[in-house]
Amino acid sequence: MCVASTATDVFDTMSVQDFAAKLHANGMKLGLYMIPGAFQADENKTVAGTDFVIGDLFNKTVDGRTGISNTYNCRNDFDYSKPGVQEWHDSVVEQFASWGVDFIKLDYVTPGSSLGDGNDDLKPANDSGAVAAMHSAISRLAPSMRLDISWKLDREQPFFDLWKHNADALRLDQDINFGKNPVTWDAIQRTVEQYRQFINQQVLDPSRQNQPIMIRPDMDNLVVATDASASSWSGFNTVERYGQMILWLGAGAKLVVGSDMTQIDDLGRTLLTNEEVLDVAAFTANWPMVPKQPADRAAQLQAWVAGPDGDGTAAVVVLSNLGPDLGQSGYSDNLQGDQLVNVTLDTLGIEGI
Repeated sequence: MCVASTATDVFDTMSVQDFAAKLHANGMKLGLYMIPGAFQADENKTVAGTDFVIGDLFNKTVDGRTGISNTYNCRNDFDYSKPGVQEWHDSVVEQFASWGVDFIKLDYVTPGSSLGDGNDDLKPANDSGAVAAMHSAISRLAPSMRLDISWKLDREQPFFDLWKHNADALRLDQDINFGKNPVTWDAIQRTVEQYRQFINQQVLDPSRQNQPIMIRPDMDNLVVATDASASSWSGFNTVERYGQMILWLGAGAKLVVGSDMTQIDDLGRTLLTNEEVLDVAAFTANWPMVPKQPADRAAQLQAWVAGPDGDGTAAVVVLSNLGPDLGQSGYSDNLQGDQLVNVTLDTLGIEGI
């Protein structure tokens, strides 16, 4: 991104390698953020270990929408058909690996990443080649490195197959917490609806049935470590914290904490480290929840089931009350307070367990 660094306090005093080593010594991992393309300011430089000039690899075509559609955030996208583009991605992964980086978030991937308000012409219509190029580099040069791609990406073919074969996690929606804006429950409602659509595509589309999904849903950060009273931008109230944790667990979503960890409380520690929670996460990573009642539409009250497992001996049931519609939920329900629900095991598809 073309913005000033906010990490000067760290990197004025230690190298990225030393910072990574410090994180690793404390059982943590280091991730770096990037977007497709190379910095325009680097156009006269050569790709490390080659004679390829970076500027010669840029996509200079005008795609009919705007003359600057391949130039955004101080970067220019590549023409992914050109020799040298893969070598550039190789050099980036090699550099990151030498620093001790554990995962990469590749943001602003298209098709997807809608900016809204008529601003989508400001970025390439299709830079999916960056995902394949990054995956190729990682698989050969740093196979333990993780690649997450973002955001709200096109989940139709041929792109879904490209995503699932080349990345570890796929962002389904927008941010839960953005900057230091207060987190709000409508973002959770919106994200859960996107997950419902995502998993139903895998369950109901005949072309996808009985095929491994192969890519973990990214529903954005868990903001469950702190209470809203301690941090409005990284914490919900108690009921909402339980709600988000249960739904993210049920979905088999990636579990990355977005809370202010300097404010973590006892509930936050319990939600993030409880052995039963971790067991459920391991289960739903293989058998993510699917909606059963109702199965075909968004609803405030929803019954989900994860599993049964391969032996038919275990399943996880989630009964969710997402609260009255706050404007982005996909439903118009407005039920207040606790609700009594009746869901049969037969409806859940787990009769006999």
